[in-house]
Amino acid sequence: MPTLLCGDLNAPHAELPDGTIVPFGRPGRDADAELSVLRDLARFGLVDAFRTVHGFGVPAYSWRGRRYDYRIDHVFASVALSPVRAEYHCHLLDARLSDHAALDVSFDYGSQYGY
Repeated sequence: MPTLLCGDLNAPHAELPDGTIVPFGRPGRDADAELSVLRDLARFGLVDAFRTVHGFGVPAYSWRGRRYDYRIDHVFASVALSPVRAEYHCHLLDARLSDHAALDVSFDYGSQYGY
């Protein structure tokens, strides 16, 4: 069954180009809980759509703080959905139409089934 998990997860603090995810939470239980969503959903067949398309070398953000920008809005999708495009619409932030950038994701689900 194809599955999507989408939303403002308020995490992570940062993502490094080497794939390291830096949580907001303190070391221990707080950080482990945060990382279990961002890193461990792959064990359940869900991938981060943006990182699947762009890898960790592409910086992105969906919310602007006072000092830093954060990518806290996510789409996790079943591997079978095959994300092929994922873009944050940061112009919504620039125009002050929202305090979060929309994440637009396209999938190539049907092609593997011949439609």
